[in-house]
Amino acid sequence: MTIRLYDVIYSLQKFFDDKLGVRADWVFDGYKHPTSRPYITIEILTDERVTLSKQRESVQIIDHLQIGYHAINVIDRTDMSEEISDLLTFQEIPYFNTEQSITEPTGDYFITEITAVTPISPEDISRTSEYHRVYFDVEIEKIKRRWI
Repeated sequence: MTIRLYDVIYSLQKFFDDKLGVRADWVFDGYKHPTSRPYITIEILTDERVTLSKQRESVQIIDHLQIGYHAINVIDRTDMSEEISDLLTFQEIPYFNTEQSITEPTGDYFITEITAVTPISPEDISRTSEYHRVYFDVEIEKIKRRWI
């Protein structure tokens, strides 16, 4: 199975909606944060590539994502932080191939690894839109093989 990053993001959006009933948005250039909370953001950070064979026949790709939870209050942030961490750690996430269907998963799954959970306070107390946020640094590993 070939895993595409935009399908992973769509799959995560569907996963959070199904498991938590919370809106999840892909953060891109020009993205405007919603005015009502709670919501989740998904942002692509970087990827790293490790050659696994001398002939470059297979490469390990680790996609780094940052998932943000924008809570209603500090209690919501604390409770949901643990729930989201548990979901991302222990659940297999159904994979959607958006070229085939946006309503039915393929039957395949992927897993994530959380590398950090960071609550963030606003830089200025007057910036209430930045209150009650927590970010999850997440990795998704893929292996790409060259087909000769």
